[in-house]
Amino acid sequence: RRTADAAIAPQMNAAGPARVQHTKLAQELADARVRESQLRETLSSERARHADEIRRLEVKLDLSAKANRAKSLEAKLRAAREELAVANVALETATSTEHALRSELAVYQQALEWHEHPELRQAAESTVRVR
Repeated sequence: RRTADAAIAPQMNAAGPARVQHTKLAQELADARVRESQLRETLSSERARHADEIRRLEVKLDLSAKANRAKSLEAKLRAAREELAVANVALETATSTEHALRSELAVYQQALEWHEHPELRQAAESTVRVR
C-alpha cells in the first residue's frame, strides 16, 4: 500500500497547483462574465441614451425645417399681399375709368338719340322749362 501511496503522492502534489490554477481560472472566468454582463448593460443604456438623443435632434431638425418653411411661406404671403395691393389700386383705377366712360357713353347715346329724334329733345327741353 505504501508503494501505491508513494506512487500516487507525486501525482497528488502535481494536482494541487493545477487545482489552484483551475480555481483561479474559474474565478477569473466568473469575474469576466460579471464584467461582460455589466458592459452589456452599459452598452444597452448607452444605446438607449443615444437613441433618445437622435430622436431629440430629429425633432429639433424637423422643427427647424418647419420654421424655415414658415419663413419662406411668410415671405411669399407678403409678396402676394403686395401684388394684391397693387392689383387693387389698378382695379380701383379701372373701375373709376369705367364709370367715367359709361357716363360719357350715356351723354353720347343721349346726343345720338336726340339727333335721330329731334322731337324727344324738344320734349325734354320743354320739361326742363316747365320745372
